[in-house]
Amino acid sequence: MGDVVVRITTDGQSVVDALAESGPPLLRKASEDNAKTWKFEPHTPATFHVTFRYKLSSSDAAVASSFPNPSGNVEISVVALPAPLIVDYAWGELGKWKAELRSPHGSFSKVFEFLESGPNGEWLRVENPGWRDEEDDNKRDDDEFSRKDGNFLIFSMKLAEPDGKSLETYLTGKMSGDKIVGTFVDESGVRGTWNATRIRESEKK
Repeated sequence: MGDVVVRITTDGQSVVDALAESGPPLLRKASEDNAKTWKFEPHTPATFHVTFRYKLSSSDAAVASSFPNPSGNVEISVVALPAPLIVDYAWGELGKWKAELRSPHGSFSKVFEFLESGPNGEWLRVENPGWRDEEDDNKRDDDEFSRKDGNFLIFSMKLAEPDGKSLETYLTGKMSGDKIVGTFVDESGVRGTWNATRIRESEKK
């Protein structure tokens, strides 16, 4: 907001020069550019001053202007639109875990990497290092199903089990210190149990 005083020079029909002499720096160029578009009825070339008065308004019109008015000012009203709020949450590491899974299909081990995010840490992302599935590359959005509620975890992923089957598996577990204990069920309805131990930095090497 604020007033910008512009010195305007005409050639008898058009504006040949417009120079902002005072006012907020961010509004000066806009005032000069606007004045340079003006056309007049034929007249004697002259130099005069016009004040551009910028103010915020709560009206429905996004931009409104009026000129001339009795005071010789240009009145410009602009509705203040709220700036968009963008919140981006970083993913924090919960570590890598060596998990042992047991079911009627057999026993097998996997390494899970857990990450958390969200306003209350309720978003959960689970990676299965070393496991690649081309169909899943385009749908890394299993995270929509994954959740963390305090120390409780719930997530799904496709796991290759000992009998050679690759099945979508739904897992729940409770994290307590460096251990996780939980259960799972795969898409065929077979249930099992699992537990995991945090992999320490020294073990990774």
